[in-house]
Amino acid sequence: MPRSTDASAAKLGAALAASVVFLGCTSRPRDASTVAAPAPTAPTAVLPEAAAAPAAPRLFADLARLAPGGTLSHGPFDWPPGGASAVVDVGGHSTLVWKSDAGSGAIDMPHEVAQAVVRDVTGDATRELVLFSKAPQKASEWYEDETLTWIVGIAPTRKPARMLLLEGEVIGAANEASLDRELGALSSLGPTEGTPLRKVVVRLARATPAELRALVGPAGLEICTRQGTRRSCSHVAPNAIDVKRVAQVAALGGTFAKFAPDDGSEVDLSPPTCQPVEERPARIRCGANVRGPEGGEWIFERTAHGVRLAEVWHWREDS
Repeated sequence: MPRSTDASAAKLGAALAASVVFLGCTSRPRDASTVAAPAPTAPTAVLPEAAAAPAAPRLFADLARLAPGGTLSHGPFDWPPGGASAVVDVGGHSTLVWKSDAGSGAIDMPHEVAQAVVRDVTGDATRELVLFSKAPQKASEWYEDETLTWIVGIAPTRKPARMLLLEGEVIGAANEASLDRELGALSSLGPTEGTPLRKVVVRLARATPAELRALVGPAGLEICTRQGTRRSCSHVAPNAIDVKRVAQVAALGGTFAKFAPDDGSEVDLSPPTCQPVEERPARIRCGANVRGPEGGEWIFERTAHGVRLAEVWHWREDS
């Protein structure tokens, strides 16, 4: 009996061992390729913070007082140096208002302003404020300001003022690109055919002898003076026009004001105006004066070959 018991126990132990081996094999993990990957989760959207809207430009109170009822059109600008300025619209008209340690003031513009930039126009490392006009609705009359670019610089009074002479020299400029072209052509008189005569007059001092000879034509030029009722003229043939004669012709009429005066103390010529001569329709008279009793005249004549400069005058009334 004991031997039988031992044999039974041995068989039971073998069976248990086999079951352990079987269970171990069936408990191994399945191949990873057969296991479904978990579904990816969508990333959480991160919304950027809303950017704050830039503050709208506003007209400083001390500038607003210079143009009551005006609304800000362009600016404000950190110009003139140490001060501020802005272009305001007052009833459909543009006015430049400014303040600095030299004072404050307002400058009315001939037309509405379309663009305003602060830049160095004269090449002297000093910035000017340049205003470009909106396109005019009609052609200017002879007595109207025909400039479309207004250059405001710092006058000897230390106050902002329009640079009248330079504005006349760059007539035709209406934006920055055309202004750069005009500034780049200031080394000479430049083309005169189709050019406004005011521009021709103020740029005479820049003419070369050949340019002045072409402008006066084969008939030559009359150089004249008038003191009260006394007149005298001398004829200059085209071949007699040299550098000295150009300087004489340019100086005869007088010196044009670089800046617009702000106190009525004009010492140089105002910008010229040009109009047809009624009694001689083929002629156009351009004139400028200093406070009325003295000035210059430039007489142009229409010919089959274009417009030529026929006479230059300096006149003074008897006191």
